[in-house]
Amino acid sequence: GQHLSLVAERDGNVIGHNAIVRDRWAFVRHPGNPHHAFEMGRAMVSPTERGHGVGGELARRRHDIVTERYHPVALYSDCATGHDVSTRALLQVGYQPLGLLLGIWNDTFAMGQRESALVMAAIQSAQPSETRSVFIPDDVEPLARAVYTAQGISRHITTTPADQITWPEETHFFVRQNLLSRSAEVFVNQVGSNVANIVKNLIDGGAQSVVVHVKTNSTSVHFAYAQLSALGFLPGLVWPEFGVDDKGEPYDVLSLQYLSQEARQGFLASRIKAPAGAAELIRDQVLRFL
Repeated sequence: GQHLSLVAERDGNVIGHNAIVRDRWAFVRHPGNPHHAFEMGRAMVSPTERGHGVGGELARRRHDIVTERYHPVALYSDCATGHDVSTRALLQVGYQPLGLLLGIWNDTFAMGQRESALVMAAIQSAQPSETRSVFIPDDVEPLARAVYTAQGISRHITTTPADQITWPEETHFFVRQNLLSRSAEVFVNQVGSNVANIVKNLIDGGAQSVVVHVKTNSTSVHFAYAQLSALGFLPGLVWPEFGVDDKGEPYDVLSLQYLSQEARQGFLASRIKAPAGAAELIRDQVLRFL
């Protein structure tokens, strides 16, 4: 199934819930391993039970179950930033931030506004001591270093783009769209010279929020960053061990994000809460691009 729910009860009454969700990018992360990553979500606690550790205990049980059953490389969760309760619960069980996605949802409780997500992850690499090379644009380097430090992962970062290269004409990509929230998410498997046109078509089609994941194992990430920055994209995430390519080599991604002018009008930076420490530092690294 797509979900595994955990329910907390007291005296026969349901007081809390969370879930393990099949990763939405499983088919591109690691085609031979559908358990490469799992999304942790759907967390809620009854108002009368909050402040008693129910959410933290559910997060701990959920983490233990999926780790023991599937041995994934990554567990992640998109934590709404209107409060930091979910973020704190995940920090208690070893999750650390990857970055911040701005205004990706319609806010259920504040009509006309959009909610942001602090993306938290527990990276359980099969090769934790390996220092691989990654290509990161120069102004994104502080965000990347903060993420790698928080996750305890070593990388050799190259910020200098390669000399002029003729890129393939076609971009190989996958798109997931949510018409309700007017958002789109793009995974770029190969950067081509038409990458900006592909993304611009989504924007012209009415997407208010667009997130584009680009592999950092090639200098083409510099080209993609320059092209998408010209469309108004900002850095959002650096994601270690995002997937494995067709040669069995693991790779990281840089996730870039776009908000339409309409979405920006309903986006409140003041509502982006994060606990002190790495979460606050990484949040601020993303907000400085606004």
